[in-house]
Amino acid sequence: MRRRKKRQFWVHPIIENKNESKFNLIYNSLRMYDDTFLNYFRMSKN
Repeated sequence: MRRRKKRQFWVHPIIENKNESKFNLIYNSLRMYDDTFLNYFRMSKN
């Protein structure tokens, strides 16, 4: 039998902590990351 390597993935710090799932808690965290904010909310920060 062949042993498989354990896969490692990079996880964005925002989604790493699953306890922060509410809008009010993650909004400020997302604002630190321009690309992620844009992808999550589909709008600019301005």
